[in-house]
Amino acid sequence: KYKGNIERLLTMNRVGRDADVGPNHTEQKLIEFRSAGRKIIGVYGKILCDMAVPYDGGAAHSDIVDWLRHTVSAAKKTKNVFVLKPHPHELRPEIARDLNEFWLDLINKTDLPENVIALPHNGFNNQDLIPLLDLAVLWNGTSSLELLAQGVPVMMASYFGKLDYPIDMIYPTSRSHYEDII
Repeated sequence: KYKGNIERLLTMNRVGRDADVGPNHTEQKLIEFRSAGRKIIGVYGKILCDMAVPYDGGAAHSDIVDWLRHTVSAAKKTKNVFVLKPHPHELRPEIARDLNEFWLDLINKTDLPENVIALPHNGFNNQDLIPLLDLAVLWNGTSSLELLAQGVPVMMASYFGKLDYPIDMIYPTSRSHYEDII
């Protein structure tokens, strides 16, 4: 009984992706990158107004803006492929109200290196990405638990990520350590 409930929760279509459609263009690109031996790193977004912490920051970054921009900048130094996955609830007013700033607004999406792919909100469920990921990087969030439970190593970058989810994840100790991991 519990196993069925867990499976149902883990495979829920949270982004509204049409399940009957085969791999889309982006998914096909990721499969090709993976086949060529490149590592795929999922970078998971956060609803900016939903931080609910007394202060922002982490051992390697001053805040979530610094983290995202540094991640994109550091991606230029590696052959790894970075998949920027915005939080699906950013587009759900019954959950996130009427947002006027989105996570991907923190970067210049028109100037991304070829190894950084910004996904649309409804492009991928976690279940679509999990088989392709070598690492997931989060500022903070519950997706860390879902990813870990399915065998994806997770790096949590914020101070409060470690406090909110006190389980065995990768926690960078400095900016250079963060770059070494990714």
